[in-house]
Amino acid sequence: MLVYGQGLGQPAVIYNGEGDIVETLPLEAAASWKGEPPAWYYGLAADVWGDSRDEVILAGSRGACIYANARPLEVPTLYNETLYPGM
Repeated sequence: MLVYGQGLGQPAVIYNGEGDIVETLPLEAAASWKGEPPAWYYGLAADVWGDSRDEVILAGSRGACIYANARPLEVPTLYNETLYPGM
């Protein structure tokens, strides 16, 4: 579960099914905004890279960050398989 908007300057977090925080995702401001007070941002999940895994996008008035899952893809897919057996 992605949770964001907990207050100015608070990072977005991802919780697992047992309520434990598994990732903390801060919004890194653009270089021109360094040193300025934090701003509000929005968070969403989307498959940006097309690998069937969602990335987290944090976007606000002072920049945007895309956090990708760096772990190896555990579920093999037939997306690039040339000999698809069908059903």
